[in-house]
Amino acid sequence: MIASPLSSYPGVTMMAVSGFITKCNILDDVFISTDVDRLFIASKYQMPENPKFSLIGNALVRFEFWELLVRISSKKYFESG
Repeated sequence: MIASPLSSYPGVTMMAVSGFITKCNILDDVFISTDVDRLFIASKYQMPENPKFSLIGNALVRFEFWELLVRISSKKYFESG
């Protein structure tokens, strides 16, 4: 894997996700960048009584990134039609 200025290995930051979404051409008239921002925050959210990970800070770990991809696909293809 090639390190980039957007990289914060092993986590995935919002800037890296934005670049990934743009590169994959996922955004359109119905699914906009604010949807990605909200889904990123939802994937990162931790219940106070049941914390997942606190080592990475404001970046996604592997399973949270997969959760974000599932949320994006659900929002883009199932909820919006």
